[in-house]
Amino acid sequence: MRKKGNSKILVVDGDADVQRRLESLFAAAGFEVFQAFSGGQAIDYFVTEKPDLIVLDLELGTKSSDINGFDLTRFIKKVQNDPAPIVIYSDRKDRIDGVLKYGVSIFVSKSAPDEEIQSVVYNLLENSPPRAVTPPQGGRSNFQ
Repeated sequence: MRKKGNSKILVVDGDADVQRRLESLFAAAGFEVFQAFSGGQAIDYFVTEKPDLIVLDLELGTKSSDINGFDLTRFIKKVQNDPAPIVIYSDRKDRIDGVLKYGVSIFVSKSAPDEEIQSVVYNLLENSPPRAVTPPQGGRSNFQ
């Protein structure tokens, strides 16, 4: 079992209120939390911080130049042999089918109680080994 203080969680969501709530929830439980508000920022954190778990809203990439949640899951799968667990945290369950093939661990609705996302994160990290990330050649611009 991994110790909370040693576990890193990357929260990827463009909504500042959601970010504040999840950061507060996970930090209070002893996790190290990194916040990304865009797909590009998430890739940078992913490569440099090597998170043990990712909480991801698929509704990223509102600008055509940004990386969306689907692209981000593909990137993670590409650079890790044993990808960090990915929790889709969204109100759009209809979009999950497109990312299941990329190793998404579970879906949690944003309208679910905080205890549900907390429980999911604890359970996924409990038996999760540390991850090694190998950045792709060409940096994040070469993720597709």
